[in-house]
Amino acid sequence: MMGWQKLVSAQVLERQVQDLFEGWASRPDPSLFGLPDWLAAIRQAPIDQDLRRRTSFGYDFIPDVEFVVGTQRFVLELKHGVKYEPLALAEVLHHAAWLKRYAADDASQVVPVIVSQYSAWLRLAIDEYLRAAVRHVEVSVLAEADGKSLFAFDVPLAPWRLAKTLPDWLAALEPPADLHWHHVAENDSWFGLKQKLRTRPTVLEEPYVWLVRSGERVLAWEGWAARLGERMRDARSADGLLDANGRYFLSTPHVGEEGPTWLAGWTP
Repeated sequence: MMGWQKLVSAQVLERQVQDLFEGWASRPDPSLFGLPDWLAAIRQAPIDQDLRRRTSFGYDFIPDVEFVVGTQRFVLELKHGVKYEPLALAEVLHHAAWLKRYAADDASQVVPVIVSQYSAWLRLAIDEYLRAAVRHVEVSVLAEADGKSLFAFDVPLAPWRLAKTLPDWLAALEPPADLHWHHVAENDSWFGLKQKLRTRPTVLEEPYVWLVRSGERVLAWEGWAARLGERMRDARSADGLLDANGRYFLSTPHVGEEGPTWLAGWTP
């Protein structure tokens, strides 16, 4: 019988996320959950930092990460601090525009990518004006009991499909029948809600369960999403068990700790 191990959010600096991408050619795949398919397909090292440094009109700049794959140049701006994450949008648009104009000989198609923590600010801005131009990836860094880091990726603006049937691995978790499951193909993630939503909203405003995988392991999050006009600290279930920070669980091959509640006791 499968069990669960409760995880905690790791207090990390942006440097740790940077180190992950600097070593992308030998990335720790078992520790990466929910990678979007296009990012998983990149199996090479980024351009060296010395080559990423450019001199523009009186100033220098260095994109955080650059991958050149054929004719495509992926320009990644990393932000891992709530205070500064909105700045990522201006930075990645600048870097992408400069490289498209002045470095097109190496790769003519420039793809700007923001890698941040959860950010409703970035979601709304990109979705309203830049959905076709900027890719947004959110990542949470978690810690196992032995201190090993896990990375959980979401692509918040990728569409989902209301699932009619569940894959065997999800059915084996025995979720309650009152959860409706929504599948995001881009990173093979699953969202369990108490109602059916055929179109994925930019920001969810109700409790939900989120599942992503790495190999045979399943990472689960459940939380109490903040609604429009509500502060994150005020979003909380009546029993106080779930809040907007949510709780993370990792599947184990043996009976472990208490697992997700699967939103038990809540009705829309």
